[in-house]
Amino acid sequence: MDKESIFLTFTALGLIVLAGFDNYGLYIAIGVFWIIAAFNKNLGLLALWSIIIFMIGFALMRLISIYAGNEFTKIDLSLLVAELTLVSAGCWLIKNRE
Repeated sequence: MDKESIFLTFTALGLIVLAGFDNYGLYIAIGVFWIIAAFNKNLGLLALWSIIIFMIGFALMRLISIYAGNEFTKIDLSLLVAELTLVSAGCWLIKNRE
């Protein structure tokens, strides 16, 4: 497996596990798409862009929540860092795509 496939697989598994706790079917479907894209190179670029957009959306929602005065915890900070890290990794993989 190459770096892109590993990134897509682990990001998908993380999303599916987190979504499973809340029973969000759409998140599980997106995670399944990312796993399929890990093994289908034709879908890889689309999957990477969807991860970037998806995580930017989460990060913006978290920043708006913090700005609106909701309680800010270490969990919020660690999730924000994780989301921004995934965005950066996705951009790096797109830039260095073979």
